[in-house]
Amino acid sequence: MYFILMGDIVGSSEKKGATLMTSFKSVIQSANGNFSKQILSPLTITLGDEFQGVVKDLRSVVDIIFHIDKALIGTNPEFRIRYSMQYGPIDTPVNKENAHGMLGEGLTKARKGLEEMKPKKLHYRMVTTDGKTDDMLNGLFRLYDSFYSDWSKNDREYLERFFEKDDYKWVGEQLSKDPSTVWRKRISLKLDEFNIAKDLIRSTANAFE
Repeated sequence: MYFILMGDIVGSSEKKGATLMTSFKSVIQSANGNFSKQILSPLTITLGDEFQGVVKDLRSVVDIIFHIDKALIGTNPEFRIRYSMQYGPIDTPVNKENAHGMLGEGLTKARKGLEEMKPKKLHYRMVTTDGKTDDMLNGLFRLYDSFYSDWSKNDREYLERFFEKDDYKWVGEQLSKDPSTVWRKRISLKLDEFNIAKDLIRSTANAFE
């Protein structure tokens, strides 16, 4: 049984192809580089706007998603990724060079899940062998996404700095803005609640065996 992670770009047909793909490739390469020890088969772009890979454990899946979402705040053009994680079997040997040429029920279900998410406009789907874990993770990701999706394009310059260093005085210096203005902005972004949601997701993932 393996943790299979697939994803695709939301609304890719509506965006500029060349610049979008450059940003997409950069984000995926960053995830592979930062999580090389946790990845069994590298995240590999398969169909232009989709990727797939095989990850060591559930906590690593969650951390990779958080890493990618954080990186997406700084991309141009702006875009989101839809994720489908399936814990399931792979019948062929796991390809350690790239995520091509593998077959199995887990891969089939992960891709089917990705397609089923589109009309529902969901960004996260997590399926393990434990229904309670799935309910917790998917519910918490809905909470996490309620903050992420609420951020506007104008929020991105603040978010990039806060993700680098969560200190409103430092962010104010970086953006040449009054610290009190930045402090109020941080509250309006609900970063404390966002971070709590992330911590709860990590704790739930850690508990799965």
